[in-house]
Amino acid sequence: METFKINMNEELNGVELTFSQKPDTRILTTLKDAGFRWHRVKKVWYAKRSETTLQVIAELKEGSSGTIIDDGPKATDVGSEKENLDGVKVGDLYVASWGYEQTNLSFFQVVKISAHNAWFIEVAPEIKEESDTAWGSRTVSFRTDGGMLAPIHKPTFIKDQLHGDRKSTKNGTIKMTEYAYAHKYNGSELYESWYA
Repeated sequence: METFKINMNEELNGVELTFSQKPDTRILTTLKDAGFRWHRVKKVWYAKRSETTLQVIAELKEGSSGTIIDDGPKATDVGSEKENLDGVKVGDLYVASWGYEQTNLSFFQVVKISAHNAWFIEVAPEIKEESDTAWGSRTVSFRTDGGMLAPIHKPTFIKDQLHGDRKSTKNGTIKMTEYAYAHKYNGSELYESWYA
């Protein structure tokens, strides 16, 4: 399996990918189709930053092609004792329960911290237990056994799934929008409902 690093070239509004070895044909085709080009001198794949190129990176990062990325938080950061002034750590999982006529659940994971801020990506943790689905609702709990999760393809709240969106952590509750606030998730059961 290949590993790769991402470098955002702010000066040229570009993105550069450096692979540990030559990517397989499927990845090369995906890169070329998205407008990436090979730089012989720098030994990187590069392209202008766009919705398409960021989507390709998100797909590679998610591992749909069997690729692992090594530019994210290192294993030593995940769950480490390093936390910001509000007690937030890299790897912490947050949940927002929101909706008007139904109850939706959205999950977020901390990928970076500063004194009173954290950067969040939107994720989909694995279900640990769920009740019988009845009348369009269920109670469900999710795994919280550590490790970084892949960002989801179509986030509802987060605009920058590559680096995460910065949010204040001062109040313990994270404001995602005017109608959705996230709190730290500890693995407890949550209620979810929907219309058929």
